[in-house]
Amino acid sequence: AIKFCATGGVLSKGDDSSAMQYTLEEMQALVEEAHQLGRVVAAHAHGAEGIRAALRAGIDSCEHCTLVDQEGIALLRAHDAYLVPTVYALDYILEEGKEAGIPEYGLRKAGELKEDRDRAFRAAFATPDI
Repeated sequence: AIKFCATGGVLSKGDDSSAMQYTLEEMQALVEEAHQLGRVVAAHAHGAEGIRAALRAGIDSCEHCTLVDQEGIALLRAHDAYLVPTVYALDYILEEGKEAGIPEYGLRKAGELKEDRDRAFRAAFATPDI
């Protein structure tokens, strides 16, 4: 399997968790080459735009999928891609991160995403076949 970062991360310093890291064309090339080698492709994706682009590129699995929107949910279904929500990661960071040594920027990013993540996941899991 190959996993790439379609968007920024929560614990990565200096980036925006929602911002795309590659263009759609770059993602398509990555996925095409990986699939030609028989590899499954997973995309680390928090932001809705990056989620949609990665799904359009043909990924097999969306990791985190934090801010998935209705279009992203439809693309997950249309492409028969897996949604791997990693629900506890943000909760852990918010509940125990400070004591565990998570940097302040990670605590801030997790806090900024939690409410929107909860709303997005409620919508995604209310959808049949997800």
